[in-house]
Amino acid sequence: MKPYSPVFYAVQRRQVLTAAVKALEGITNPNPVELQLAIVPSIFGKHAILPFFYSARETIAGSAGTEMEDIESWLSNPKSVQELDLWRRRVAEIYSRSGNGSIEDGLDAFELALTTYREYCAETKAPPSARVLAKLVPLIKAVLPEKLLAMRRRAIYRADNNESHFPWGDASALEDWARMKAVIQKHGVL
Repeated sequence: MKPYSPVFYAVQRRQVLTAAVKALEGITNPNPVELQLAIVPSIFGKHAILPFFYSARETIAGSAGTEMEDIESWLSNPKSVQELDLWRRRVAEIYSRSGNGSIEDGLDAFELALTTYREYCAETKAPPSARVLAKLVPLIKAVLPEKLLAMRRRAIYRADNNESHFPWGDASALEDWARMKAVIQKHGVL
């Protein structure tokens, strides 16, 4: 898991995705979800990672991820101890069942993955100025006319290039997409 690479938006084998989601049953906090979808594919071994690219999603008004507590707050909350232990044990069981070692080895691997993820979160945490700007966005959207906001979105996402909702910011983004498409077509339907 070093360096940590988020794979939340990824194509997963059914067996891997089923194991990952099943292990999250009874866990109510959304923090483990992203990490779970990185840990479990690593446990199962060989998997292809598509080249990084900026974005391939629709423009959305907001994200639930900006509303949840961060991983450090969740881990330090005494109310989270039971959920964390349940999650840790389930990941260790997946590790052991997949033939990678004992449950104790799985617990050690989980701790290493969690530490790596925490380091990643600390490195990528937005500076205070960015957090202030994020809080101003709803106010800006409420004050500015929709037509002006739509013009800005079209400029960012280049909606007039027949590739809706994908920001072809430069030639490298288009090349990345071509490489991803080739990998997807090579492996066919999962």
